[in-house]
Amino acid sequence: MRHTERHANGKKAAEGELAAGVREGAWAFWNDHGRKSVEQEYRGGLRHGWHTRWSADGRVKLAEGEFQDDREHGEWIFRHETGGTLERGAFEAGKRVGAWTTWHDNGAEASVGAWSDGAREGEWAEFHRNGREASRGFYVAATRDGEWSFRHANGALAAHGLFRRDEREGPWETFHKNGALATRGLYLQGKRTGLWNGWHENGAKRAEGSFVDGEPFGWWEFWYEHGPPRAAGEMREGKQVGPWKCWHIDGSLDNHMSGIYWEDELRERWL
Repeated sequence: MRHTERHANGKKAAEGELAAGVREGAWAFWNDHGRKSVEQEYRGGLRHGWHTRWSADGRVKLAEGEFQDDREHGEWIFRHETGGTLERGAFEAGKRVGAWTTWHDNGAEASVGAWSDGAREGEWAEFHRNGREASRGFYVAATRDGEWSFRHANGALAAHGLFRRDEREGPWETFHKNGALATRGLYLQGKRTGLWNGWHENGAKRAEGSFVDGEPFGWWEFWYEHGPPRAAGEMREGKQVGPWKCWHIDGSLDNHMSGIYWEDELRERWL
């Protein structure tokens, strides 16, 4: 029996065959502006067969692929609203499998990698819109695990180190866009720990201090870009505490900022 459903404004919402009260065969759906949004085949009330989905203006096919027993199956393609390909790959019983590729809306490749039983697996690479590599590393059961590297859009190395179960672990380094070392230190279960050092883009020392459980803790020192000290004092759980000395860029003591701190608040200035 042919069946038609309508939106509150009277425009057609869906149309297709009903058998024993459930959808059967080819169905079409429209948005409340009268533009077709989906074409879908059904079997026994479940999506089964070819599926096509359009953008709200009806101009772009946003998705095309097949359903089996209400789950995606086989090759699928997804598109941006502009019409360019967004991603392409295969499903098996509703889960992504095998090689998948995604693209930016300018047509440049965005990522390349494999899926297994709906989870990212093995080596993956991601790319900036200009085509240069953004990151590369390995997934194990959908979590980053092993060596990873990240790059700036100009191609320069931005960071590298190890992941364990999606958390940074062990030695890590980050770099400025000009290639100069920016930070160096250790991670433990995703949190910074131990001694860390930082540098300005010109290679001059910027900061040195320790982390405990991901927060700055203990004695910290900071320097201006051209070398002179900027500040020195103690940190607890990421906040300034106790006596702090601060200096102007010419090396003179900054009396306005120097003094006794408690939880980042200057309680007593040194005059």
